Amino acid sequence: MKREDAIRESKELLKEERVSGFDHVSRVAYWCRYMGEKEGADLDALEIAAFLHDIGLNRVGLKTHHTESAAMAGNLLREKNVPEERIKQICRIIERHAMHAPEAERIEEKIINDADRIDHMGAIGIVRAIARSILVKKDYTGDVADVPQLLRDAVTNTKKRVYTDTAIRIVDEKASYVEDFIAQLEKELSETENSLSKK
Repeated sequence: MKREDAIRESKELLKEERVSGFDHVSRVAYWCRYMGEKEGADLDALEIAAFLHDIGLNRVGLKTHHTESAAMAGNLLREKNVPEERIKQICRIIERHAMHAPEAERIEEKIINDADRIDHMGAIGIVRAIARSILVKKDYTGDVADVPQLLRDAVTNTKKRVYTDTAIRIVDEKASYVEDFIAQLEKELSETENSLSKK
């Protein structure tokens, strides 16, 4: 399978996905290439895995999408007559990308996990955390006062499983932005609460 094939399949299979759609997998592919070049990873396998890593989301949801995405990718790769050993490699990379997946062992598995974590942080991560809470988990009440904890949880969960030094640095930098956003949000919320209590 060529990069263009993976992009085409990803766009088609993720067109209904509202939080981890093609825009997300494209950013993950970018970070995979960026880190993969530094780490000496198999860039072709890594990039194909990145574009296909979330294709099972709409079928099974968040908890098991990593295994469904790997199975779907395996079928797509077989249709393109990719050798079975290569299919196993790409599928294993996909299987290891999620927080609730088995621990990553090989460098490509660590990189895709880390690239996915990076997209959970920074300004993009803030938007995605709120969108996921509204559209997927459906646990956001609509009260802005709930957002600081939602974002703190995102930072904590993201930092639990980052493997490479490059990703740790990037995640820490982007997490710092999220923490600054939380502080500003809490300051603004506090100002309005204080004004109400004075009346």
